[in-house]
Amino acid sequence: MVTQKWITLLFFALFILEVKSYGVDVSSLISVDSFNCLKSKGFGDRVVVRISREGGEIDSNAVATLKNAATAGYPQIDGYIFPCYKCDPVVQVNNAINNLRSHGANFSMIWWDIEWGGQGTCDENVSWLEKAIAQGQALGLKMGVYANWNSWVALMCTWTGASHLPIWYPHYEVPENPSFSDFRPFGGWTKPFGKQFKGTTALCDAEVDENYFPCSFNCTTVW
Repeated sequence: MVTQKWITLLFFALFILEVKSYGVDVSSLISVDSFNCLKSKGFGDRVVVRISREGGEIDSNAVATLKNAATAGYPQIDGYIFPCYKCDPVVQVNNAINNLRSHGANFSMIWWDIEWGGQGTCDENVSWLEKAIAQGQALGLKMGVYANWNSWVALMCTWTGASHLPIWYPHYEVPENPSFSDFRPFGGWTKPFGKQFKGTTALCDAEVDENYFPCSFNCTTVW
């Protein structure tokens, strides 16, 4: 016999599976006040902070911004690395992660930002990312990829070697569409993890990109 307790638990589980959650990604110094404001506007489930720039250098705002997000109470705080394809990936990854760890800036995941900028040939780009992922594994990182069907094919061609990682993709539509209804399989991915549905936006005295992360609460163990 199905008891009321189990009916309640099933209803709650279905609610969690369907809950929509929203977050931001940022590439500048964001204050605690701005993060609290963003949370009040519904963007309080996940934040992704740039930790390494396209020239290979550490983002000097990363540590403070990650700590501010933690102080504001964000449940998921990630970093992203913009590849310097002309740099040694092991050095770039080590520098970025050591900077965070040595300053006590905690994070959940690291995302590889695969978009145009300083790239080489597909073979060179693939080689860079393979080495970066391998180094991330050596450092014990949980990782993901930020790309869409246009940037991935342009930079990585037909390579599918990163499809074991979650994919977070940018795609802007009018009206805004915080859902996965527009997703197109690419690079071996058939199911997305998150979507950047609106580009650079001035909000709460900060510049942010707006994101839909339905997996923020319940999907991180899937990958």
